[in-house]
Amino acid sequence: MSAWYDNQTLEPVAFLKAPDRPADWFEKHDFRLSTERVKELADCAKDKLIFLCGIPANDKEFRDYYDKVICLVIDKETMTQRVTERTTNNFGKSPDELAQMLYWHGKMLERYEEWGAAMIDANQPLDTVVKEILEQTENL
Repeated sequence: MSAWYDNQTLEPVAFLKAPDRPADWFEKHDFRLSTERVKELADCAKDKLIFLCGIPANDKEFRDYYDKVICLVIDKETMTQRVTERTTNNFGKSPDELAQMLYWHGKMLERYEEWGAAMIDANQPLDTVVKEILEQTENL
């Protein structure tokens, strides 16, 4: 559904890991959803409840596809702890990746608040978070 893209050509590119990644790499590339894949998913979804999760740079392009936007909110300290302790994914463990994630954190919160997203505190117990998500989607 998503990949890293060159900001000028809008072509997919391979993600460069540290130390092979130039210092300005994140300025020249964005993590984006595939327009074609989102359209395919929307066509398949029709009247079904489907969750599309993530925070791509081009999410505004798809705003009309969403019946509801839900933003799971955690503080920067919790995000840092979760990223550095996870074992399923190494993204965010290098200093430049973590710095980029912390930058995105603030921008994401602002964007989704402006959209009127349902803001859910994801520092709560998992059962509570799931319950709140389901409550937000029960009338869709």
